[in-house]
Parts: sequence; structure tokens; C-alpha cells
Amino acid sequence: MGCGDFIKIFSEHIPILTYRIAIAIFITNIFFPGIGTICLICLGGLDYWVEHLMIGLIQLFCTPFIFGWIWSLVWGCYAIRKST
Repeated sequence: MGCGDFIKIFSEHIPILTYRIAIAIFITNIFFPGIGTICLICLGGLDYWVEHLMIGLIQLFCTPFIFGWIWSLVWGCYAIRKST
């Protein structure tokens, strides 16, 4: 499984949010990488809470290497793209 497959599988688990909430998640991920992703647990139901928690924590811990921050921004963009 490549990186593209990982992103495709897990980005499908991002809940469909309203546009305003998706923007709030994106802004949260700009200033606090990973925290916005963890907030998806409360906003999207508990179906995939383990995945959101795991991804959010990895984003948070990888932030000093810039990778986590970029990943967090991409995740916020996915939330906006899936919003209604």
C-alpha cells in the first residue's frame, strides 16, 4: 500500500461537515496542527474515532519536522472539499 492509497482510504473517513465548520477545522489545523483533526471525533460521530485520534496525534508529533503541519493542512483541505 502506497502513500496515495493511505490518503485515499483515510480521507474517506473525514465526515461531511458544513462549510463553516470545515473552515474552522482548517484554521485550527493551521495554528494547532493535528488538533483540528482530533476535533473531527466530536463533529463526525464516533465511527472512526480511533483513526482520527491516531492521525491527529501523528500530525501533532510530526509538526516539528514540518511534515505534520503540511499533512494537517491537507487534511483541512479535504474537510473543506467534502463540506456541504
